[in-house]
Amino acid sequence: MSFYRYTATWSGPGGPGRSHLDVRDAGGGFILPVDLNDIGAAWRAYFATLAGYLPNEWSIALSAEVSQLSDAGVLEDLINITTAGSSVVGTYSGTWAGAVGVLTRFVTDDVVGGNRVRGKTFFVPAGSTVAFDTDGTVNSTALSDFLGARITLHNAVAANNAVPVVFSQTHNNKYDITGFNIADRSAVLRSRRD
Repeated sequence: MSFYRYTATWSGPGGPGRSHLDVRDAGGGFILPVDLNDIGAAWRAYFATLAGYLPNEWSIALSAEVSQLSDAGVLEDLINITTAGSSVVGTYSGTWAGAVGVLTRFVTDDVVGGNRVRGKTFFVPAGSTVAFDTDGTVNSTALSDFLGARITLHNAVAANNAVPVVFSQTHNNKYDITGFNIADRSAVLRSRRD
């Protein structure tokens, strides 16, 4: 059974970076092109919703190609989508630190080698005064915005007969995401490969 990977490239001072959205067909087969397009539009909308937290020196470009990968992460095909659209440009104009942002943690129900499989994604950088309180924790407005954007994205994935997954390079397999949370403290990205 295959899964599909959407790629977003972050560009700005200290960049570039990449974010991935991995999904599989809810029925265990292949995702239809119309659904792949709708999921791509939802992922772009996720970033557009959060553009107020992204410094205006940064932009996020979604690839017009979705990678179809085997369960082991081997590229099987490239599928063109028409909904990638133009880059999402940040609108935040205040201070920010290049390696500091917001962390989303993904939870699965799977245990491999005695450990629960988990995943994470970063939104880095995030504007200092709009995302964080003075003690370095993520403020309540940002927590609500990031959580709401993630819920909307996951609902859109489900509405298009797909399930978001975490791909583990350690185990060369994908695992269904069953929950997620937004960390209530600033996240430090050590490298663009975190």
